Amino acid sequence: MWHEVLNIEVLGTHFGVSWGHAVSAQQQAIMRAAWKRCAGRPATVLTPAPHPPTGRLPFSASVAYRTKSRIPVTFQLQAETFEGLAENLTSQLTLAAILEHAGQFTMLHACGVADPQTGAVVALVAKSGTGKTTASSVLAAAYGYVTDETVAILPDGSIVAYPKPLSIKQPNPEAPKFQVGPDELGLLTAPEELFVQSIVLLDRVAAADGPVSPVLQRVLLADALLALIPETSSQSKIEQPLQSLCRLIDHVGGVWKVTYRRPSNSLRRWHRSLKWRTALARPRLHGPPRRSPGPRLQCNRPERSANAFDAPSR
Repeated sequence: MWHEVLNIEVLGTHFGVSWGHAVSAQQQAIMRAAWKRCAGRPATVLTPAPHPPTGRLPFSASVAYRTKSRIPVTFQLQAETFEGLAENLTSQLTLAAILEHAGQFTMLHACGVADPQTGAVVALVAKSGTGKTTASSVLAAAYGYVTDETVAILPDGSIVAYPKPLSIKQPNPEAPKFQVGPDELGLLTAPEELFVQSIVLLDRVAAADGPVSPVLQRVLLADALLALIPETSSQSKIEQPLQSLCRLIDHVGGVWKVTYRRPSNSLRRWHRSLKWRTALARPRLHGPPRRSPGPRLQCNRPERSANAFDAPSR
């Protein structure tokens, strides 16, 4: 069976994916749909044939791309199931793109949603398995879906979108996550031009322990740095890594933390509580600092405390 190459762009890097014989035409179509928003031009390196299937690892794929130095790179993937192969592909493409752009972007382990009109992005930072994908699926029903994994910020504050398939947990925690495209979930498309507006730490707690409505509070700079540094990728490769992160925090008006209870549907209150602003100036976050008024995360009702995400009175 002839299998066409799936061309995917991740953070500006173009990958070609060739499927092994165990991947059916229907499964290939599922992956094309899941990666539709990351469709890229053909990779400029020949994708090798995938490894032949084995009894234990019948599903396979091969991946090819060129580095910024024009060096061709290929690697092979094998898995026991199609779902495992799809999850592994997502992880390996993300990792390869992050390593390729180390030192170029400030990359936060975060989901991102954007104002459909202005392109202002809120980056919601969290550890793996603590609510990024769920927050994306909830908030991107009202705002543009940027990513559920990596928010990549350029030195001028602009953002490179990574609208990858969402990694949805199965009931069995040991099973691979389903890779579901944002179109299938009905998530809005983000504008082409994006910029960072706010950075928010996600603090999801058990229903019995959490507030009825999400609670938003500012985070001190030292605490913000301690929380963000472990959730960055290759920040040490950035010029003045710590200073540039401080400038980013200053530009967005400080870091916030939102505490909310399970289920994450309580985050639907956000779209009633956020006030988006257009970018007044673009900072240079790497290199010498330059003051900028920048966009801010605000509440719609300034007379009320900014510590509460309360639904408006009706």
